[in-house]
Amino acid sequence: MLSTIGSSRFQAGDMEGLADLEQSVEISREIDSPELARGYHNLGHILLALGQIRRSSELRGQAVVAGERYGQWRLARWSGASQMTYEYLAGDWDASVAAARAFLEESERLGGWYQDAFVLGLLALVEMARGEDAAAREHARQALERAQAAADPQAITTMLAHAALVEFELGAIESARSHAQTSLRSGHRLPTAGAGRAEALLAPLAADLGIEGDLRAHMEAAPPEDLWAPAVRAVLDGEYARAADLYHGLELLPFEARARLGAAERLHAQGRHGDAAKQLDRSLAFFRSVGAARYVRRGEVLLAMTA
Repeated sequence: MLSTIGSSRFQAGDMEGLADLEQSVEISREIDSPELARGYHNLGHILLALGQIRRSSELRGQAVVAGERYGQWRLARWSGASQMTYEYLAGDWDASVAAARAFLEESERLGGWYQDAFVLGLLALVEMARGEDAAAREHARQALERAQAAADPQAITTMLAHAALVEFELGAIESARSHAQTSLRSGHRLPTAGAGRAEALLAPLAADLGIEGDLRAHMEAAPPEDLWAPAVRAVLDGEYARAADLYHGLELLPFEARARLGAAERLHAQGRHGDAAKQLDRSLAFFRSVGAARYVRRGEVLLAMTA
């Protein structure tokens, strides 16, 4: 009950709901309650959206163990599937993709699952970064379609941002703008995250898509507990190196690498080629390690210009 209250308070914008969730986990652990699995899962979900990545991952892992122990297989499957998100954020993209494909194959046998949208969205981001354009576009479309079918505002908001990023990188600017504007004007203002916060995915595109005003309004309303917010605001302010350092501290490696690439491009434009090269080296190291051919090509073009 306390876990439900805590989640509801958070969904209503009351950050004190976090304390309710922490207390729920503590009480459930003490009395050996089956509610422990739900408490771990709900708290882990919220902490991911707030940027506490490592603890979120640990809690989701504990939710799997507790769910299996108490026979709550649906909850255990849900929390178990979330590990592919943490693998994506940590730079283990091959493991993340393998887990995503296995999940979707099983989901198809089971007749579909709420989390399908988030899994498809994750695949779309990886495929886009790796230059697998047709697959990225199709999976982004499917992710949004599944989110809309579920009529879940947080899933729709997040998948619209995924679709906007994919379309932008594939050159469909008007489609990207439409998705981004709809995401930001959806009315869902609470932090939520799949393979990344909607605002963090959209921030590097804001100037090109003309969404800076809406995006800034979102981030100005962010609570102090939202650790994504300072990094997103730094990107909006053009402080890409600062954003990269903030993402690094949060262990959000794809976002760090993207911000360092943005920093390198800005520094190069300012004639600071040495500083640009330092940012670019770190960005390319990550993108090469995960096979992100789209961003490697972009970085190598800049590298040749800074040599």
